[in-house]
Formats: sequence, C-alpha cells, structure tokens
Amino acid sequence: MPATFPLTFLCLSASWGGLEINTAKLAQWLRQRGWPVQLLALADSPLARQAATLGLHLMRGLPGADDH
Repeated sequence: MPATFPLTFLCLSASWGGLEINTAKLAQWLRQRGWPVQLLALADSPLARQAATLGLHLMRGLPGADDH
C-alpha cells in the first residue's frame, strides 16, 4: 500500500543536468504508480519549471523562490 504522506524530493540545484532530470523522472514515475510525491526546489530553477510542465507538486518558499 502506498504511503499516505508525500514522498519529498529535495534538490536545491539551479542547474539542469543528470541529477535534476532523474529527480523529475523518478518523481513522475512514482506518481504514475500511485505514490504521492512533491518536490522541494528553487522556484526559479529548471527543475521547478519541469515539475510544473509535468504537473508535479512543487513546494515554494526556498531561497531564491519568488514569494509573491
């Protein structure tokens, strides 16, 4: 049975490479299989933009995040 709390991925990188790509892929893969997932990332990072494109939950309020 999947967890009732979200699995949280933390990635504070402002880059877009293997680490960030695989974080997004794994989060999407788990979500497609019924696991609740969320990403904790810089709001203005490439990973945050990819999370939005994939419809993944992105937690806000980290350094560099737009708090408007």
